Amino acid sequence: MNPSDARRTVIWFMDTASLISMAIDPRIEAAVHDEVRANGGKMVLIDIVKEELEHRACQPDTAVPASAALASLGPNWPWLSTEWVDIDAVRTIQLDVADGVPGLKPLTLHRLFHDRVRRRTMSAAEAAGLSAILEKASRGRNMTESDFLGPLKRLGRPGWP
Repeated sequence: MNPSDARRTVIWFMDTASLISMAIDPRIEAAVHDEVRANGGKMVLIDIVKEELEHRACQPDTAVPASAALASLGPNWPWLSTEWVDIDAVRTIQLDVADGVPGLKPLTLHRLFHDRVRRRTMSAAEAAGLSAILEKASRGRNMTESDFLGPLKRLGRPGWP
């Protein structure tokens, strides 16, 4: 096989907030997993994300969602250890992702839903329904069907759903 024929694997580094939001409803988790599979991707967890979830699972205000997120991980998730990682380098990469440096794409669940609506792999009504679930759980702003059918505006930027 010619290497140029091989499909490129997209690595999705799941953060704590996304994992907690995904654990709120199985339909949200399914949408994320469908999106990753559709793009030939693979989800990877950094060990410090699991450590943060474990810490949050012991805190009264975040125990329920963090415990649900931990329970959803299962044994088949690939892990990346930060034992030999320079934490300053990780911070730099996080800032690059937040700034949208080429090749790195921050992706909120709302933007993921918007992308799926645009590609017709999810209806605007379904996206709005999932958005309402996230808003009810204080995990993001509620967006309407028309929001998902319109242009991105600021959608997907930090501080916006």
